[in-house]
Amino acid sequence: MRKNIGKLVSAVALGAALTLPASQAVQAAPQTAPAEGDIKRKLIELIVAQLGVDEKEVHNQASLMNDLGADSLDMVEITMAVEEAFNIAIPDDQAERLLTVGDWVYYVTRNAR
Repeated sequence: MRKNIGKLVSAVALGAALTLPASQAVQAAPQTAPAEGDIKRKLIELIVAQLGVDEKEVHNQASLMNDLGADSLDMVEITMAVEEAFNIAIPDDQAERLLTVGDWVYYVTRNAR
């Protein structure tokens, strides 16, 4: 088995096309939406990274602009980061309504794929 893995790795490294017999084909796991807790943790990471605030300040009721000091450019950058991280598109009119961390958690939880 190890010899086959070595050949497989070598073939991949060389850019060779790989085909497996149907009996060995790997089935992709069905995608499920992330859990709310996972979404909240990821959103907190994104907000802390973007705004440079202490993680303890980032709670559901915290307003990104009033409490965490985000400006309009920060909000656009957070929106873009969230869209990329969760593979969603957030229309501008909806992004403007996402004022608190809780708003973001709720929106992403309902729209994440």
